[in-house]
Amino acid sequence: MSDISEQVQNLLDSVGEKTSAGKYLDQLTEDSREVLDEFEQWLRTEDPRGNKSESTARAYKGYVAKAIVELTNNPSYELDTDVKSAINALHRFQAAMKPAEQAPPSNLDDDVDE
Repeated sequence: MSDISEQVQNLLDSVGEKTSAGKYLDQLTEDSREVLDEFEQWLRTEDPRGNKSESTARAYKGYVAKAIVELTNNPSYELDTDVKSAINALHRFQAAMKPAEQAPPSNLDDDVDE
């Protein structure tokens, strides 16, 4: 029985206490967490590829946080498929948040003295 106990302890030692997305979110700046909160809400209500469930949106938020932390710590970190999907959704979010290109006002020449 002590062998199993040792194996279990080794697993716990190697994984650490927190393995959830919260571990990654806690390492982000407040501004980054705010953006990811907006991203999560956008996924649930406005994603042009279909609104996501609450749990899926929360998971995508966690995957993006994971990518930020892992890539900051190790730029050659290999992203898994779930993280890549979340980053693709983040690209859509970024594009949706950009203001539409505005045409210059047509009356620009009105104030020119000749």
